[in-house]
Amino acid sequence: MRQNAAALRHWDTHLRALPVPRLAPSTDVHTPRHWIGVFRSTVLPQALREAALREGVEPAPALPAAFAIAFAQLTGVTVLPLRLVSSNRFRAGLGGVVAPVSQPGLCVIHAAGDFPAVLHRTRGAAIAAYKYAYYNRLDLNAVIAAVIADRGPQVALDVSLNDRRLGGALQDVPRPERSEFAWIGRQDEPSNALFLNVDGSDEAVEITLYVDTHLLAPADAEALLWAMERVAVGAARVEERIVAPTVS
Repeated sequence: MRQNAAALRHWDTHLRALPVPRLAPSTDVHTPRHWIGVFRSTVLPQALREAALREGVEPAPALPAAFAIAFAQLTGVTVLPLRLVSSNRFRAGLGGVVAPVSQPGLCVIHAAGDFPAVLHRTRGAAIAAYKYAYYNRLDLNAVIAAVIADRGPQVALDVSLNDRRLGGALQDVPRPERSEFAWIGRQDEPSNALFLNVDGSDEAVEITLYVDTHLLAPADAEALLWAMERVAVGAARVEERIVAPTVS
């Protein structure tokens, strides 16, 4: 299938070309290993929308752009192989499938520079990621394994973002008076190294964070979300009303 072959080339080409991401070891490893937290904000989505409109860009790529900048600030990784989840249900023949049809697309974001520059680069990278987010998973596993054999496991950094917002009032989430974060669960079952599920709309957002404490300390994972909000607010130049993060 041509789509599958093109998608595999996309992953192989980008994973072989990007600098190998190098993170410092987690300073706070836990048992249970995998933690789950929730971040709620009305500031973040409004700031992202304003920052995108200021640049004449649709709001969607502003979220991964802010995430990549915040991740770079926290870890020093300025070229991020971020996995963006695509539902793929829009593809012909999949509309009536009674099963999950989501697959991650590889979005390589260069996070150096100011927010407008990162935003425009992210927009192009995200379009390509979604275009090539439909493939035979077993074939992709083989491609990733071959790259890892050549370049090491860190090249396939397991960092994912799933933007499930529908816009408007179609997907209601709690609207806090001020931005807030709380840890809500811990588990030993295998999970992604770092995964963000984003729900809500352009008015309020709820981000569910799944983090492997062997990758990031819990305090660093929480700080990442607060940094995203600060990046967005700074880019939008809107009035800041953010609660400073507390170290857990």
